[in-house]
Amino acid sequence: MSAGIEEAASLRRSDFRIDLRLARRLARLFVPFWTRAAAWPYWIGMALILAETALTTALALRSSFALKDMTNGLVNRDGALFRDGFLAYALLFAVAHALPGLAGILGAWITRAWRIWLTTRVLGRYLGGRVYYDIARGGALDNPDQRIQDSLSTVVAQFLRLPAVVLGALGGVAAGSAVLGGIDGSLAAAVAALSLAQAVATYLGYVPLVRLRYLAAAAAGDLRHGLARIGAHAEAIAFHGGEAAERVRIAAAVDAAVRRDLAVTLFRRLVTDVPPLAFGLVWLVLPYLILAPRLFAGEIDVGTLTQGMAVATSVAGATGALLGVLAPLSGVAPHAVRVAQLVEHADALAARAEGPEGRIAREHDPDRVAFDDLRLETPGGERRLVQHLTLTLGPGESLLIAGETGIGKSSLLRAMAGLWTRGGGRVTLPSAEECLFLPQRPYVTAADLRAQLLYPRGRDVPDADLLAALAAVRLPDLAADHGGLGAEKDWGRILSLGEQQRLAFARILITRPRLVLLDEATSAVDLATEEHLYRLLAATGVRFVSVGHRAGLAAHHGRVLTLLAGGGWTLSTPGPC
Repeated sequence: MSAGIEEAASLRRSDFRIDLRLARRLARLFVPFWTRAAAWPYWIGMALILAETALTTALALRSSFALKDMTNGLVNRDGALFRDGFLAYALLFAVAHALPGLAGILGAWITRAWRIWLTTRVLGRYLGGRVYYDIARGGALDNPDQRIQDSLSTVVAQFLRLPAVVLGALGGVAAGSAVLGGIDGSLAAAVAALSLAQAVATYLGYVPLVRLRYLAAAAAGDLRHGLARIGAHAEAIAFHGGEAAERVRIAAAVDAAVRRDLAVTLFRRLVTDVPPLAFGLVWLVLPYLILAPRLFAGEIDVGTLTQGMAVATSVAGATGALLGVLAPLSGVAPHAVRVAQLVEHADALAARAEGPEGRIAREHDPDRVAFDDLRLETPGGERRLVQHLTLTLGPGESLLIAGETGIGKSSLLRAMAGLWTRGGGRVTLPSAEECLFLPQRPYVTAADLRAQLLYPRGRDVPDADLLAALAAVRLPDLAADHGGLGAEKDWGRILSLGEQQRLAFARILITRPRLVLLDEATSAVDLATEEHLYRLLAATGVRFVSVGHRAGLAAHHGRVLTLLAGGGWTLSTPGPC
C-alpha cells in the first residue's frame, strides 16, 4: 500500500465519523475567522446570502398559491383568474431564479477571503515550530502540500454552502408543512413521517463515504507526489535507466487512485442514490393517495389538489436539500480531517517542546558558542550519539566534527540548530538570525539570482557587493552569463552542485553571520577551491563548525572533535600541514 493509504488504514474509526469530534475540528478551523474584528464585512455578506435564501423560500411557497389560482382558472374557464395567477407565477419564478446568482457572487467573495485567511493560518502552523521538518523527517503525515492546497480549499468551498442550504431547507420544510397542515392534517403528518424515514436512510448511506473519500484523497496525493519525484530526481533516474521501474510505480499509484475514486462513485450511486429514488416515488404518489379521495368527495377543488402536490414536492425538495447537507459533509469530512491532523500535529510538537524532561536546553548569546554536558540521542531515543560533551569556541575559533559514517556528525549540527532536541545538557550559540547553515546540497529558492545570494534573510545590499561576493567564490561571470542579478531561472537545475556550494559561500560573505555550520559544504568542489573557500571563511573572523570526511579539512580548523561509538568523543588540535 502507499504511504497515504497505509496512514488512513491506521487511523481511528472516529476520524471518519460525522459527529461532534468532526464538528469541533471544523469549528477550530473556521470560528477564528468569523470572530475577528475584521470579519464584519463577511458577516454582512453572509446575512445577505441567508436573507436571499429565506426570500427564495417565501417566493417558492407564494408561487404555490399562484399555481392554485392558475389551475382553478383553467378548470372554471375564468380567464381573469388564470391571467392574474399566471403573471404572479411568472414574476415570482423569475425573481426566485435571479436571486441565487447574486448570492453566488457574494459567496465567491467570502470564499476567497476565507481561504486566504485559513491558508495563511495553517501555513503559519506548518512553518512555525519546524512542523514541516518533523513531518518530512518522520513521515507522520502524508502529502502536507495537498492538505494545505486541495483539502483546505475543498473544506472552505463546500462548508460555506451549508448555512444557506440548511436555512433554506429548514424554512422550506417548516413553511411547506404549515401550508400542508392547512390543506390536510393527515398529509402533513405523512410528510413529516416520510421526511424522518428518508433522513435515517440517507444518513446510513452517507456515513461510510467519509472513509472512502479519505482513502481516495490520500491515493490522489500519493500519485501527485510520485509524479513530482520523477521531476525532482530526473537525472538520477536517467543515469540508472529507471524509466521502467518508475512506470511500474506510477502505474500502481494510478491504479490505486482510480480504484479509490471508483469505490466512491459506485458506493454513492448504488447506495446513497437509492433512498432518494425510492422515496421520490413515494413523494410523487403520496399527495394523490391522500387528496384525491377528498377531491372526489367534493371537499376540495382541483386548485387545492394542485397546490398540495406542488407544496409536497417543494417539501420533498427541501427535505432532500437538508439531507443533501450530508453529501458535502461526507466530502468535507475527510478533507477537514486531513487539515485538522496537520494542525493537531503542530499542537503536539508545541506541547512536546514545552516539556523540559529529556530535552536539550538552548540559550542564545551572540558572543558564545558552547556545549555544556551535552547528551544527544536520536529523536526516537534508539541511539545515544553524544555523551557529556563540554566544549567552548572562542572568538574566531573553528571546529571540525569527524568520525565514521553514521556516527552522528550531522546530528550534532542538527542539535545546534535546534532540529534534534532529545537528550540533555545545554547548547549556547547566537540566535538563528545570526547563524548560517550550509548543507551538502544548498537550498536554492525559486527566485532571481539576487534573492539566491540574500537568502534566507533578504536585505538591501548594493549590486556591486553581490557581484564582488560572486567573484570572491570564483563565480565572476555567473550573473553576466545568465542575464544579470534579476534573472529568474531554475537555478537548482542550471547550476552544478559545485557551483551551488560556492553560491552558498557567497551568502556568508554577504550576510556576515556570527556562526556558520557547514555539513559537507565543499564536497563537490576540487581541493584547491575548497582551500580557497575556507581561507575566505577564516578571513571573515566568524566562528564556524564543519562536518566533513576529507583529510585536508582539519588544516582549516583550530580543533577536531572526533565522535566515537556509544556516545564517546575525543578533542584534539590538528598538527601542521
